[in-house]
Amino acid sequence: MDTFKNFCDQYRSRHAGLLLLRLIVGIIFLYEACFKFSHLITMTVFFAHLGLGAFFVYLVAIVELLGGISLIVGLFTRFFSIALAIDMIFALILVTGKLSNPSGQVHWLLLVSVIVIFVSGCGKYSLCALNHGKSCTECKNHGKCECQHGVK
Repeated sequence: MDTFKNFCDQYRSRHAGLLLLRLIVGIIFLYEACFKFSHLITMTVFFAHLGLGAFFVYLVAIVELLGGISLIVGLFTRFFSIALAIDMIFALILVTGKLSNPSGQVHWLLLVSVIVIFVSGCGKYSLCALNHGKSCTECKNHGKCECQHGVK
């Protein structure tokens, strides 16, 4: 029993939770982008019913593709978190019709998730942190890094 407790204590951290959140949300956005690219005609018709042109199908698909990859690998996560949050806000307004519509539960969940990722940075289990070695205090002080893995 002590071995299990030691294992849990060792791996219980906000960074491990943030990694799991980034992976799950990133995979969801990556899947949605692939769906949009593989069903371009259907998505173009759907977006046209929303009053948007084909350009927006490509824009949303590219943002979701690059944003999903970014979240999965942990690089430029804050930038893409903002872009994905804007994507989800428009999805809530345009697709569900109202911000209070309960059918937008997944959009709400993704919106809150990318906000949490934006606030937290990419964490120490990311390409950003790997790029900057074991301590990121220098990057943090100079504003060059977003991983914040030097912060407890």
